[in-house]
Amino acid sequence: VTWLVAAKSGLSYQSIALWKFVLLTVFSGHWMACTWAFLARYDKGEEDDVTWLVALLEDKPEPHIAAAWQIYLVSLYWSFMTLTSIGYGDIVPFTYIEYGVCVVCMLIGGMIWAYIIGNAVNIITNIDIHTHEYQRTMDDLNDMMRDRRLEPNLQVRLRTYFQNAHHLQRLISHRTLIDKMSPQLQGEVALAANKPWLQKVSWLRDCTNNQFVVEIAKSLQPLAYGPEEVLDMAATLYIVQRGLAARRGKIMSVGSVWGEDLILSEWELMDRHAAIALTYVEVLFLPRDELGNILLDFPEEAA
Repeated sequence: VTWLVAAKSGLSYQSIALWKFVLLTVFSGHWMACTWAFLARYDKGEEDDVTWLVALLEDKPEPHIAAAWQIYLVSLYWSFMTLTSIGYGDIVPFTYIEYGVCVVCMLIGGMIWAYIIGNAVNIITNIDIHTHEYQRTMDDLNDMMRDRRLEPNLQVRLRTYFQNAHHLQRLISHRTLIDKMSPQLQGEVALAANKPWLQKVSWLRDCTNNQFVVEIAKSLQPLAYGPEEVLDMAATLYIVQRGLAARRGKIMSVGSVWGEDLILSEWELMDRHAAIALTYVEVLFLPRDELGNILLDFPEEAA
């Protein structure tokens, strides 16, 4: 059932588990309340029909409790106190049967509550695994810089880079996830995710072979540069995803493309000007060698 709900709704397994714990708490509290209310109405003992309800009314004459829903509400109040181990002590057992039921409810409720709390804490702790990994990376980075006694300016640059690279790490984890898919799904996901960027490339925008475009999309690799770093890989297609760079006197912003001439056979005809990152920059890149490997399977496009 859990996997079906996750597949249909898109909810995370952690969210579904938390909802299961809520339902388990409500379900347990309801049945404990029903049992406790039943004792108030039908427990006949040697104490001349004195039950927990009679004792409660003698101690608290207001508000008057007589209707079934009122008894259930008070019983629900008692059941959740017992289940969560709060125990205010204003509703207590009075007959031996009630003492026995209390013992059973406390044992069952204690185990249920311990199970819920233990699992809920574990789920909440790991509900955002990317943030958890990022924080651990930053702690490892600080330890490394402290051990190696790096200069303060370099430490600031490294922290800034890793703070900005948080998004890049998510993209890398997405690629690992895509690698676990079937070949057809890999292609569909890669094309859907990268289609806006691929349309910026002139020789891909006019390509009629969808499978070739899919292979290009699957081969795009993410990479990040810090401010003032040089983007100088020769014969490489660059597509800017985040940040600003400068190249040949022009500002390259999100969606900017250069290196399209990697398809030329003569190196002398290629524009080999490098770009400089003005801010933190994330790009997708495709080197010429990788394009050549793809073209081996698509001779018509290679021609």
